[in-house]
Amino acid sequence: MASWARVEWARLSGDDVEHVVAVMLAREHPWANRIRPSKGDRGLDVVVPRPEIGGVDVYQVKSFAVNLGSGEKRQIAQ
Repeated sequence: MASWARVEWARLSGDDVEHVVAVMLAREHPWANRIRPSKGDRGLDVVVPRPEIGGVDVYQVKSFAVNLGSGEKRQIAQ
């Protein structure tokens, strides 16, 4: 039987959170692509091809682990 531990998100760096979420998405969607961070990536973190609709699902990972302020809410809404 597998032993599952809770992830203490607030203790992880933003890069570590992005990596963990990307791994979880890749387990769910083996064809997912993690985008290397760059100024021109427009916030793309993980892209999952959707050939059945001729497009992609785009994931932008945020590492807000505590109550959200107005600045964080604006980032999520963009």
